Amino acid sequence: MYKFGKVTIVGKPNVGKSTLLNKLIGEKISIVSPKAQTTRDVINGVLTTETSQIVFVDTPGIHKANNPLSKYMVQGIRSATAEVDLILYLFDGEKPVTDKDVEALGHYVESGTPVIAVLTKLDRANKERLVSYVPKLGAVAGVKAIIPISVFRLTNLDMLMEEIEKNLPEGERMYDEDYLTDKPYMYLVSERIREKILYYYNAEIPHGISIELPEFDYDKEKNLYTISADIICEKQSHKGILIGKQGAALKNTATKARIDLEGFLEAKVFLTLFVKVKENWRDRPSLVSEFGYNNKIYND
Repeated sequence: MYKFGKVTIVGKPNVGKSTLLNKLIGEKISIVSPKAQTTRDVINGVLTTETSQIVFVDTPGIHKANNPLSKYMVQGIRSATAEVDLILYLFDGEKPVTDKDVEALGHYVESGTPVIAVLTKLDRANKERLVSYVPKLGAVAGVKAIIPISVFRLTNLDMLMEEIEKNLPEGERMYDEDYLTDKPYMYLVSERIREKILYYYNAEIPHGISIELPEFDYDKEKNLYTISADIICEKQSHKGILIGKQGAALKNTATKARIDLEGFLEAKVFLTLFVKVKENWRDRPSLVSEFGYNNKIYND
């Protein structure tokens, strides 16, 4: 009996949604960083096994929308939880489960879609406190299972996969066995560059960044990608910080990104970074759309 289904992963920022997706797929599809709102787009990752094909959907962290970019992200969450076969609602095991968290879990259960509650970061959480969360979540009638996991120690991931497959419908695979994601290479490349900025810059700067790729060429004979990337920031002062003294900060970003991309693309990479300013672009709907964050895709 073969299973096929779509499983959406939701939860607050930094609960480990992208980390879990990448581990289950076995490939880095979604970028990760310690900063909140790392994921901006809805990203599909496809896992094909002998018994099932599962489309896992990574989503931005649940938050209040306060500008056109965050509105795009919130609408993405709504779209990703509609007409799916299963929802994984992730809770950060290091943080208290609040009444609002329980209410939010209940909201998804009431939608009629099967829901599994997942407590993450089992390797770092206080075990006694974590145990106390289980009956609190279990009080939500209709939750299919409550599973504590550690992605880094692989704790209970087999149990989670078993529970996922159990709640999926029968069906034939829709994608080739080696198909991993709906996102094109250029998108994955731009995200990996953005990831380096999230890691190596502080304060508000990383959240006001978008990446454009005006040049993306591949020389098959040389196995060489030539990539030019524009780092779009919101303020002139941010540009100076991104570049750094005598260009040192930007050079470091380029080096880290190039090393990562060479491993990902399995080729040599010639990467050039430029920094451009688009004042307060996150608050300007036309620029948000121009940079690829277009809400119209969720309104069809």
